[in-house]
Amino acid sequence: MSLKNQIATQLEHLSDREKKMVFFMLVFLFLSIFYAIYHFSIKKKIIEMNKTIASYEERFSKIKKNGEEYLKNKKMQKPKSKKPAEKEVQLYSVIGTLATKNGVDIKSINDKPIPQKSTDIIEKQVEVSINKIMLDKLAAFFADIENEESAPLYIKNMNVSVDYSNDTLLNTKILVGTFYKKPVENQTVSEETTNSKDGKKTRDEKRLKEEKK
Repeated sequence: MSLKNQIATQLEHLSDREKKMVFFMLVFLFLSIFYAIYHFSIKKKIIEMNKTIASYEERFSKIKKNGEEYLKNKKMQKPKSKKPAEKEVQLYSVIGTLATKNGVDIKSINDKPIPQKSTDIIEKQVEVSINKIMLDKLAAFFADIENEESAPLYIKNMNVSVDYSNDTLLNTKILVGTFYKKPVENQTVSEETTNSKDGKKTRDEKRLKEEKK
């Protein structure tokens, strides 16, 4: 006799009350097994999620620490050893050239108006946004900015975060500045005009003295 037939025979000998009890026991057993499997699956996912979060926190902590050390070492201000450029610096062009050199894809670059502290030096700053970039490539880009010889560039500050879609990539915003001497064309013209007037006045005085004689 097969197992199926044996079970059917046993059930036939049970009362209605006993059959109901067996049914409820089977339902309870099924639900218990389902809950155990579901609970184990959820627990496994929670453990994996906690590991992922811990990994993100560790990566972010390292990035933040490196960023703080970078800011501390570089002091993130206009280097005293750099002299103002003799003419206006085209920040967009210089930064674009350095980005191309390092294979950096700039998302956006915008002017950042700042108060001028000097009457003969003009300072300019732009905010540069970069998404999905490797840490080593970003560091190389920073180094090239501060070591650029064609213009006195400096990094004022930066904001770095891990990209949510790929924890090996970074999103960042940096404030890049430069400074150059204020054009003196107007001053030169004024000086020439003044000298011309002084010269004419001297000639007129000499002519008057000669007429008196």
